[in-house]
Amino acid sequence: MFENNSTIINIKVNINNLTKSEKVIADYVIRNSNQIPQMTIQELADATSVSKPTVSRFVKNLGFSSYRNFCNELIINSNTHTSEALIYNDIKDFDSIENICNKVFENNVKAINETLSIIDTKTLDNVFKKICEAKTIHIFAQGRSAIV
Repeated sequence: MFENNSTIINIKVNINNLTKSEKVIADYVIRNSNQIPQMTIQELADATSVSKPTVSRFVKNLGFSSYRNFCNELIINSNTHTSEALIYNDIKDFDSIENICNKVFENNVKAINETLSIIDTKTLDNVFKKICEAKTIHIFAQGRSAIV
């Protein structure tokens, strides 16, 4: 779990490490984060059509010792992060060009802010030092990796 960062961002960062059933829970939690703390583990399991042990594994895979600790962290995060900051604006068929431009811009800013909030600067500093100390650096790319 990332300390001092939103639980929702933590879920988004770790979503590729989750099982199919856990991803269903993750999606539900992301969309309903304000309701989760009032739900029992059984209610979340029922809402996502998974078992209680699957919900338990989900929260443990995110680094929490229990479902209750997970819910408490969601409450703390809801007090320190506006839920609006974590919700991306979908573009609708009827949106004007101006609205589309605003939504694309806002979504990119939110993505950058989320990325910034999970960067571990100590690790990044160590990586930079190792790169600078390296005698050789090999960079590999595939497909659409021209930017590399």
